[in-house]
Amino acid sequence: MLEAKISVEQHHCSLATITKEKGLELEILSHIPVSEDRILFLVQEKKRESATPRHLMEIEGHESTVSFEVLQISPEKTLFMAAIDDASAIHAFEESHCFIKHPILIKNGNKYYTILATDLKHLNQAYSKLKKLGKWSIDEVYNLDKDTSSDNLTEMQRKILFTAKGMGYFDDGHRVSIEDVGKALGISKSTAHHHLKWAKRKLVSKYISEYQENHTKDGL
Repeated sequence: MLEAKISVEQHHCSLATITKEKGLELEILSHIPVSEDRILFLVQEKKRESATPRHLMEIEGHESTVSFEVLQISPEKTLFMAAIDDASAIHAFEESHCFIKHPILIKNGNKYYTILATDLKHLNQAYSKLKKLGKWSIDEVYNLDKDTSSDNLTEMQRKILFTAKGMGYFDDGHRVSIEDVGKALGISKSTAHHHLKWAKRKLVSKYISEYQENHTKDGL
């Protein structure tokens, strides 16, 4: 099982738009697909602000908001439901058989998803669909089934390996470049190349060391 943290810029969604350049942060606690293009969201504001009523009015008046209802507004919590005509990223994950963990953080005009996938094939399918949506990046990828503490890789080296594999960098034909992998992670081509080179060196050294150790034992 893989867990990926992926950020997607969604400037058509009222929930994402309202957080851009305002310092506002929202959390999607749950969502229900209403139609092919529409999702009903249960949302809370992470931190109550004096400008909250104005923010709520902006969300309700945005062209992507179909319906809006405030459930609770108090000094401790702001909770509301909104039906939004922007289901693109959620469909990209769910059609690829990836599970979305809540809450979904929204800040700086982006939605930050935590995704569970049974294998890289399904993550790769989601990546392909996200490419059609615009700007997105992979922030972290973990293999939940394996103990990675002994592989001696840094967090960035492990992240770039999973990302490169998921995007198809190691596939025959090499249609994905190291520059593409770097862009997905928000780093330069040279930085991506550096981390990938050292990750491969460490894994090769580890494999050879384990191979020699096992064959030495077999020869005893």
